[in-house]
Amino acid sequence: MKSMKTQQHFLAAALAMFMAISAQAQAQTMYNVQYWMEQGNYTEAAKRLRPLADGGNAEAQTLAAQLFFEGKGVTKNEAQGLKYAKMAADQGHEPAIELLVEHFESKPEQQFKVMTDYTGKHPYLLKGALGQKLA
Repeated sequence: MKSMKTQQHFLAAALAMFMAISAQAQAQTMYNVQYWMEQGNYTEAAKRLRPLADGGNAEAQTLAAQLFFEGKGVTKNEAQGLKYAKMAADQGHEPAIELLVEHFESKPEQQFKVMTDYTGKHPYLLKGALGQKLA
């Protein structure tokens, strides 16, 4: 019985350490991505963003969406941009929702739908810039 508990504690500690290392690696990668973008090396930034974006990182998804919308480092692709922006927006990532609102600038009805849909799902967003735009 004691060895089973010892194994469980060991596994829990190993998992916690793995998660901490993984979070640190993601943060370092995001830092590098932002550096490459500032340097204009969008191809390298896009290459590093994809695994993070596909893995559920909302910040990476938002940046990937931006690159797809603008065609920087990747072939311009509105569908891919919308896919990544919506993935991040579904997590309540306000910059992604703002990116969607900006993307639909020429379509006020679509803008309004984006703002109301996401503030309905994530009411805390009403306290920020989206709430002000809706008011």
